[in-house]
Parts: sequence; C-alpha cells; structure tokens
Amino acid sequence: MVEVMLADAPLTEPAKYRKIIHRQQLIWHPDKFQQRTGDRLEPKDKDKILITVQHLSQALNKALGKCDLA
Repeated sequence: MVEVMLADAPLTEPAKYRKIIHRQQLIWHPDKFQQRTGDRLEPKDKDKILITVQHLSQALNKALGKCDLA
C-alpha cells in the first residue's frame, strides 16, 4: 500500500519525497486517524482497520528513514 501511496513521489528529489511522506504520515497516524474516523468505523471491523493503519504508519516511518539515510 505504501508503494502505491508513494508511486508519484520523485525519488530524485529527496525534499519533495519527504514532503509527500510527511503528508501521508499526517493522514495515517493511528491516533489522528482514530480521532477523525473512529466513530464511523464499523465496530466489528474497527480493530482490523486500526491495525492496518498502524502498519501503514510504521511503513511510512520506515520509508522516511530510508530516505534520510540516502
């Protein structure tokens, strides 16, 4: 999923790449996501959705870390 989110991110322009990742981090931060959507999530699916959001957030953090190392 993260690959799809970052598909249009210019790898050759690290500043723009980081900016795109930061925007996605704001959207997919688990606490912020739950604040924005928690009351609209189907109770039977809520845990699964929040786990997926947590994994997305971790993957974005990892992508940002790789970008900073390059």
